[in-house]
Amino acid sequence: MRETTGGRGVDVVYDPVGGELTEQAFRSSLEANPADAPSMLGLGEIAFRAKKLDEAIDWIQRAIKAAPNSADAHLSLGRAHTLKNEIPQAEAA
Repeated sequence: MRETTGGRGVDVVYDPVGGELTEQAFRSSLEANPADAPSMLGLGEIAFRAKKLDEAIDWIQRAIKAAPNSADAHLSLGRAHTLKNEIPQAEAA
């Protein structure tokens, strides 16, 4: 994927439907930079759209650890918890 992005990051190959290219780009970016919060959040979004809520929550929580002030990550975590009907966790997110 490095050839695809020119080493500039995964946002260059953003695929709004979360296709295979996007997932590969996020994973490749994490290999190069294990603390890349946007890639973690992207993988969480892909899992969320696939209705894999536990996996989504795991990725989103990793993103929050890497970037605690990310409003997008906190919003995504609340959304995933809401869909699992985990209202106290959603409110805390």
